[in-house]
Amino acid sequence: MFSSYVFVRVNLREEGLVLYCLGVMGYVYYMQHPAVVSDTVIEEIKRNLAIYRDVEVINLQSISIGDRVLVKQGAFVNQPGQVVQIQGKNVLMVFDNIHCALVTRIPFQHIAIQNLNQDKKNATK
Repeated sequence: MFSSYVFVRVNLREEGLVLYCLGVMGYVYYMQHPAVVSDTVIEEIKRNLAIYRDVEVINLQSISIGDRVLVKQGAFVNQPGQVVQIQGKNVLMVFDNIHCALVTRIPFQHIAIQNLNQDKKNATK
């Protein structure tokens, strides 16, 4: 669920040893100290992963204006459309299959990118 992140439980003496593991780049810091995730939060994540098997973390920077998306959840489920504006954790999008201009605000976690906008395609060529 948390791509490229590993949660470890270590004491101060073991903290440095983690950095010698292949692929480890460093710790996530908060206020100049390694970030601490409480056991309660870890258990909550485990419970939610068991209940909601199709959960995914969406990088908010991965969605751009012009992206083609598909609604995964809610009143407009399975409706394709295009992102026209990004407002915090919501997107304004125009739907393709409705024969009028309908714009709605949808949470990021309720959409899936169909393909990247044309600017991103051209940038990678």
